[in-house]
Amino acid sequence: MTSETGTMLREFLRSPIDTGAVAPSSRRLGTAVTAPVPELGHPVVVELGPGTGAFTGIIQELLGGRGRHLAIEINPQLAEMLRDRFPYVEVLTEQAAALPRLLAERGHEKADVVVSGLPWASFPSTVQYETLSAIREVLAPDGAFTTFGYVHAMRLASALRFRRMMREAFEEVVAGRTVWGNLPPAFVLHGRRPRAVTPTGAPHPLAPHRPVRLLAEDH
Repeated sequence: MTSETGTMLREFLRSPIDTGAVAPSSRRLGTAVTAPVPELGHPVVVELGPGTGAFTGIIQELLGGRGRHLAIEINPQLAEMLRDRFPYVEVLTEQAAALPRLLAERGHEKADVVVSGLPWASFPSTVQYETLSAIREVLAPDGAFTTFGYVHAMRLASALRFRRMMREAFEEVVAGRTVWGNLPPAFVLHGRRPRAVTPTGAPHPLAPHRPVRLLAEDH
């Protein structure tokens, strides 16, 4: 067992809802999730729920010193470990729903990419809604939101609810192929072209019903 795996397992046993996984994500899954990070320019990349840094390291490789990389990790132990491992990443111990405020405090109106490692299927509807609303609020019109879910949990009511919220939040949702080389196997979701922000306090759904493009690659 690697030190990252041991840390992840320990934090999962301590707080399974916040941690959501018993082992770090694989390199193969990380490559699929971080695909929207631009190859050029100086993008603002936000990472939610980085855990032990499986995606963090790949994002840093892709950026190569460009842009700004913020990682929001609610677990203090994992956040401190990330600060030690990735000195060029700004690690914040905050709730993901605070994303608009956190970006504004750092002089950024929008993020070009939001990469999520959050355990969406473990969250109640209110947390899913508030967090996804925050992501949509800060995402640039041509930006991308990318996340993943586990195959074994994809039929859970909470997972189905989250995917429905994604379809309401973005004009286009692309379901990537299943990554079998991960423990457990996972699938990736990309959201593009965020819809207009719903006023604070507005009830569900996230947006009025309208046609949505849901694309699926070979699973």
